[in-house]
Amino acid sequence: MLLTITTTLRPATDLGYLLHKHPGRVQEFGQSFGTARVFYPEADGDRCTAALLLLEVDPVRLARSRGSSSPDFSLSQYVNDRPYAASSLPAAVAMLETAAERGLDVGALLDRTRRRAHNAALFRDAYARYCWPVSGLDGVRLAPFQILACEGRATAVDEPHEWHLETLGLIDSPLVRRRFTGRKRSLALREHALGLEAPARLAEGEPLWRIYEAVFAVIALESEPVDPRL
Repeated sequence: MLLTITTTLRPATDLGYLLHKHPGRVQEFGQSFGTARVFYPEADGDRCTAALLLLEVDPVRLARSRGSSSPDFSLSQYVNDRPYAASSLPAAVAMLETAAERGLDVGALLDRTRRRAHNAALFRDAYARYCWPVSGLDGVRLAPFQILACEGRATAVDEPHEWHLETLGLIDSPLVRRRFTGRKRSLALREHALGLEAPARLAEGEPLWRIYEAVFAVIALESEPVDPRL
C-alpha cells in the first residue's frame, strides 16, 4: 500500500516538521501487521512529497488486530488486493526511483519493491487466463477435477487424484485422448497434494509463510504452459 501527501505551500519542506519526519532520511516503524516506511521522493522549497509505504502486510495479523468488537468484523474485512498491488507497486517503484535520484538510501527497498511488482504481474497473468466476462450462465465453463465427499467417505482426502480423474471420466474422455496428458497429470498430482498440505499446515498452527508456501506452489504449477481444459 502506498499513501502520499504533497504540499506546494512555501517553504514546502516544512511538511517534515508537520509530520515529525526528516525529509533527508528513510524511516521504518514496526507495526503488528507489518513494517511501515516513510520517505520523501521530492523535497525542496517549492514542492515536498511524503510517502508512506507498506510493502509487506500480514493480512491475518491485520484482521486480528481489529478484534471482534469492530463494527465491520465480517467478511467485509477481506478485500481483493489485486487492484492495490496493480496500482500501488508500480507507483511505489516510481516514487523510490525519484527518492534514489535525490540521494536517499533506498536501493535495497527499491529492489524489493521491483521484485514484488514483477511477482504481482506474474500472479495476475497466472489466473487471468481463467477469467472472462459472462452474461448469466452463458460462457460459464465447468472443469470438475475432484469429488469432495460422498456418503460415509471424505474422498477429497482419502482418494488419490488419479481416482478422481478416472471416476469423473476425464482420463478416458475423447478430449484427453486427443492430447498429450502426461505433463498435465504430473502437475495435477502435485497440485492435489499441495492443496491438502495448505489446510493441514493451517490446522497445525504453522506460521503464515508456511501456509502461503503451499498455496503459491499451486499457483506456480497452474501457470505452467499446458492446456487448462484437461
